[in-house]
Amino acid sequence: MIIAAVSSEAVGATVGAGIGLGLAFVVAVIQALIGALFVQVATKWVCQFKPAYGMAFKAVLVVVLIMFVINAAGRILALNNLVGSGLSTVVGFLVGAAIYGKMIKGPSGAIGMGKGILVSLVAAIVGLLIAVLVGIIAAVLLGAA
Repeated sequence: MIIAAVSSEAVGATVGAGIGLGLAFVVAVIQALIGALFVQVATKWVCQFKPAYGMAFKAVLVVVLIMFVINAAGRILALNNLVGSGLSTVVGFLVGAAIYGKMIKGPSGAIGMGKGILVSLVAAIVGLLIAVLVGIIAAVLLGAA
């Protein structure tokens, strides 16, 4: 009979990694809950229809999880420089646009890659504008401005 001795540090590291991944998944779900609203607005502007919230949520959740993998792969490959960061951003944007193009369906079917790119771009711009606006409001309210 072989008994493997496991150190408390190894158990702690495993539990810590599990908690870290669990927290990352919770953050991904929160990002998808908010991002689905942006994708609905962007799709309404670009494609003249508003997808169901559930459809938008699923698409955004898939994109967020795939972006997590793309960013992790970039870190594993030691692309923590400007080129690697830009490369993972471009790849992530294109993959996200392809997923939106495939998963968001309107009255005439899936919106396709071209409109997926526009939806992704508009959703990112809307999100950026809202983030800037919230930052300005927070700075004014906190007296930093």
